[in-house]
Amino acid sequence: MRDIDNNYAGMVEARKKFFDDLGLTKETRYVASTGIEGKAANAGALVSMDSLSFGNIVEDQLAPMNAFENLSPTIVYGVTFERGLRVTFGDRSHLYISGTASIDKNGEILHSGNVVKQTERTIENVAALLSGQGAMLYDLAYLLCYVRNPNILKLFGKRSRQNSRRYSNNNR
Repeated sequence: MRDIDNNYAGMVEARKKFFDDLGLTKETRYVASTGIEGKAANAGALVSMDSLSFGNIVEDQLAPMNAFENLSPTIVYGVTFERGLRVTFGDRSHLYISGTASIDKNGEILHSGNVVKQTERTIENVAALLSGQGAMLYDLAYLLCYVRNPNILKLFGKRSRQNSRRYSNNNR
């Protein structure tokens, strides 16, 4: 979904309806999902969708990922998606983490206006989700970050290289 500031509420409502139509509720299981600032082949499209599908998956292979000491369930603040989903394939698992932000265990945004502290909290939240599954940040194979204002990227140059080394050396 493009232009999160103007379109997020509509996307949240459409996703709720779509999931409801599929029979996905807080009592069942949502799917790992995010909806921020995707780019579509059609540059004029407001909404696009990428999806990943596995055949022959049974319910026992799926487990929601939570870190309640760090993050509330998303339904607490009115959105419908899993924080993450573990898919077990016998000898290995794939962990899919959804859009994660600087949120606390009560669903409140932390460090509003401070992009560095928000990024640090987001990384803590991702690490907590991974930790619950016996994984760590070093195990990430793919990470996509949404940055609302590209001018702040300069804040992360040297700092991100230092943090990258810290996480890979201390959490291996």
